[in-house]
Amino acid sequence: MSTRHEFEPDATFFEGHFEGRPILPAMAQLEYVRRALAEAAPDRAVVAVLAARMRAPLLPGERLTVSLGALGEQGAARVRFQVLRADEVVTQGVLRVE
Repeated sequence: MSTRHEFEPDATFFEGHFEGRPILPAMAQLEYVRRALAEAAPDRAVVAVLAARMRAPLLPGERLTVSLGALGEQGAARVRFQVLRADEVVTQGVLRVE
């Protein structure tokens, strides 16, 4: 599986996170990853986040792209993801899916 989805970050995700310097919370980023997986593979669901590394903040008005790819022989159960701003990886990780 390999797919890319673009999302406009929802302003409600920024509410209260953080006053004076809003950033897109990690859980909101994972929600966009879940949505991308649901579009790409509707028969699959995220059951665990095996790894996640946030490298840079996403700010209001920035467009993000979610990239998904299967991992080797375990591709049916594991999916790697990247959240990108333009070509910069801001978050990456691995999901377990069923």
